[in-house]
Amino acid sequence: MKKIILSVLFLPLVWVSADPIDLSLFKNRLPEVSIESVKPSAIEGLYEVQVGNRVVYLSADGQKVITGDLYDLKEEFSHTEKSEGKLRLDALEAIADKDKIIYKAKNEKYKIAIFTDISCPFCNRIHHHINAFNDAGITVEYLAFPRNGIHSAAGENMQKIWCSDDKTQALTAAKLKKQLPEKDCQGNQVAEQFALGQTLGINAAPAIILPDGRILPGYIELQQLQAILEETN
Repeated sequence: MKKIILSVLFLPLVWVSADPIDLSLFKNRLPEVSIESVKPSAIEGLYEVQVGNRVVYLSADGQKVITGDLYDLKEEFSHTEKSEGKLRLDALEAIADKDKIIYKAKNEKYKIAIFTDISCPFCNRIHHHINAFNDAGITVEYLAFPRNGIHSAAGENMQKIWCSDDKTQALTAAKLKKQLPEKDCQGNQVAEQFALGQTLGINAAPAIILPDGRILPGYIELQQLQAILEETN
């Protein structure tokens, strides 16, 4: 059970809220985990506990923990996904624009983030339509997620791209023409973004973060994405 819980908690944070419930057993069994916040959940007697960028649920006596989605059948939405979506957006907002590769729409209606990998065929297929995305009012902010790790060929080449003077041109050249920058670089943007993606629950690329914080995994056609974005408005 400890391994299951840890698998959804990922990286620890350091601030602990005032405890409305007994957290002593949780802290004792999981000393390596720091609690970010605690608040009542949608179920009486059950508390939502934020650890890292993820959410678990704990009973008031601190003896029962639940991992997974708390779903509202009447309203048809996941309380867990709503909470974790906000955490994802906060985490993305904390990344400086200079560390992203941004293709900005002139008449922006929506902004999405895409965790990408230059060795991923479906990631590159999306990028073939980047101008159409922008023309449709969709700004795309790319973050690095080399599927085989930061020390893979893709991971090392992506770091060169993220260090380029013209990152948008370098990424397009890599994705569409298989042309890579020659200059090596000692930056850490790719490593940091790969680690962040893992804490957000991403395990493959492409992975799109929608404006409401939901994750949309895999390839999607522009028309389908537009329909989803209109629903989130």
